[in-house]
Amino acid sequence: FNHYNQTLGLGYYEYFLLCEHLGAKALPVANVGLACQYQSSQLVLRTNPQYQEFIQDFHKAAVPFLDPKVYGRSIYENSSFIASSKNPNVSYHGKGFVARLSGSTIEFISMWKLMMFGAHVFECRKGELIFAPEPAIPDYLIPETGKVSATLLGKTKVTYQFADVMDYIPGKYRITAMKFLYKNGSVTTQNGAFACGQTALDIRNGAVTEIQIEIV
Repeated sequence: FNHYNQTLGLGYYEYFLLCEHLGAKALPVANVGLACQYQSSQLVLRTNPQYQEFIQDFHKAAVPFLDPKVYGRSIYENSSFIASSKNPNVSYHGKGFVARLSGSTIEFISMWKLMMFGAHVFECRKGELIFAPEPAIPDYLIPETGKVSATLLGKTKVTYQFADVMDYIPGKYRITAMKFLYKNGSVTTQNGAFACGQTALDIRNGAVTEIQIEIV
């Protein structure tokens, strides 16, 4: 697929050669399962976003929502990918493997980032850094409390307080207020959908430990 980001630095020849040097057994994989489903869902978000279609598709394809009988194992089982019936070794069919950045790993993380923060959580407008989250959260991920949290840049907790339990699609809701809690104990608040200047720099530099965002 021409839209599938990849590097040509390691092809099949190099892969088999590496396995031979390591004394490891090669396991070629045909991406016909999660990788393709997640890649397709990710594209729905990235190119000309179709949020409603994504919300419906994600609920059908994402592992946490699958029927274990259909998935063939517990949904809590850690598998980066599952060998399909295309694999030449029949004994591998349906088995789960780890340590591969595809399928239920990197593409899922990419979708999670887009859902939690949007495609451009940081932007540069007229030479100024802007923090502008744009989450896309389906109703089935919002608890009765209306609070959904995620971690930004590995260190800043971001909590969205939604007014209702419903689908929140960019362009169809408003961010009314933000509160920023700093490492030094200080707190700042502001109205509106984005933060700019020093506040945005503080968020990016890790000085802000928590952000609380109200959405209606």
